[in-house]
Amino acid sequence: MVKQLPAPAKDFSSIARRLLLNHNSWENSQLLNTFGPISCTTPRQVKRKHHRCDLCDRLRSLTAEKLTAPIEKPYEVVKPNKGLVGRPSLGRKTKVIVKRVREFFEELKKQIGELGYGTILNSAAVMTGLACGVSCKTVTRITKGPECKKKSIVDRYTIRKANFKKYGPEWGEVVRHFVHNEFYQQGNVTVSDLHRKLCFAYTGFPMSEPTLYGFLETLGFSYRKDRNETYIEPNSSERENISV
Repeated sequence: MVKQLPAPAKDFSSIARRLLLNHNSWENSQLLNTFGPISCTTPRQVKRKHHRCDLCDRLRSLTAEKLTAPIEKPYEVVKPNKGLVGRPSLGRKTKVIVKRVREFFEELKKQIGELGYGTILNSAAVMTGLACGVSCKTVTRITKGPECKKKSIVDRYTIRKANFKKYGPEWGEVVRHFVHNEFYQQGNVTVSDLHRKLCFAYTGFPMSEPTLYGFLETLGFSYRKDRNETYIEPNSSERENISV
């Protein structure tokens, strides 16, 4: 007698577990390519043939609304007691659970890599909040304490150093030239625009937009925020090179 297995599409935990355990085999078969290209890919990259399957289609269609558990009845308004100030804090065990859940989704995000861009799986904080039933602000507050912040800075520095060692010899001067050219012609340039133009000029450009962001900082550039755009700012020595 053949035992019927449950449909993986109906169990999100099963899907996430399969993503973590079978990433290497999926990467070889390009099973996750249906997450779609990143927003600034070139027309030549869009022509690449993508694998299609029911699992990939369901993952791409995931949204916060679909993953939010429905309530059976409306919440009742609770009037706080006079002596009660604020809301009770989460217990130590609860905070540990939230941290571990976020670690799981951070690892999931790392395993999926650039293929997760544009999907909800690319936001570990949102996924953790949905899984634990708390807000994203609560997730960030719990998981971004002094120890986590220090570890995050160290990890970010290590990753950027490794990326510069990997891409610097081949792409360092190319990226710098593109930035100088944009400053000379346009006066300013955003990270998104620069990445899109690099992808258009070089089909095999290997860096994602977040990787390029750190790579530019390692090259000596800084950033300026204007609404939702991140503009590249040259340092004093770079300004002299641009003006020459």
